[in-house]
Amino acid sequence: FLIELTNKKGVSRMLKKFAQSKLSKPLIPSYIKTFHINTEEMLEDVRSFNSLHELFIRKLKSGARPLSAEPNSLVSPVDGVIEEMGAITRDKQFTVKQKLYSVEEMIGRSEIVNRYIG
Repeated sequence: FLIELTNKKGVSRMLKKFAQSKLSKPLIPSYIKTFHINTEEMLEDVRSFNSLHELFIRKLKSGARPLSAEPNSLVSPVDGVIEEMGAITRDKQFTVKQKLYSVEEMIGRSEIVNRYIG
């Protein structure tokens, strides 16, 4: 139910405004605990964030998350859970918030999709 709500533009805009406001600051410790965010990686102290949005866009310490140098790797620098792995095919679709997305839509640039197929 909550996922469906966030798919609505109006609700999504309200949540964005709330996350960017100082009213969201008291939720930061609970968010960190619930989603197991590693505070040791953060460049700044958690107490310096004035909103959830500031937590979402935080800077990390140098070397906290090294990027792969492999030519066929895909890096997504976000806090999240791997839900799927394996070879990527042209017709592969991914479900995000109960909506299907193609490989091209997920990568966002049609000219580089072929790098990741196979």
